[in-house]
Amino acid sequence: MELGNAIEQTKCELVLLYGKLRRFCLTTLAPRRTRSRMLRRQGKCRQCASCCKFIFRCPLLDENNLCKIYHSRFRPLVCRRFPIDQRDVEDVYLNYGRKCGYSFVETKNRRRRFH
Repeated sequence: MELGNAIEQTKCELVLLYGKLRRFCLTTLAPRRTRSRMLRRQGKCRQCASCCKFIFRCPLLDENNLCKIYHSRFRPLVCRRFPIDQRDVEDVYLNYGRKCGYSFVETKNRRRRFH
């Protein structure tokens, strides 16, 4: 592997790890903020499992990459809330080059932030 590719891969993994930690903190420590961000969410899950394979593959995926507990009350909150905002949609594209089924309505007063 070339050094440039290894550096890019590491950057990508760090962005995904940061996103994973950010989502966990938001869903557990700031549930109201999470819900308010999700009010701008449009679309639906394509069940492509892209978000289930950030950093590591979720152990709850079956051999067809479908979540075994998708419609269960035992599905983790962080999974039920994904994506929380546009950054999460961008993480799906960053890691897999595919578009998430969700998108977010941009508000006029909101400044764009990058992670």
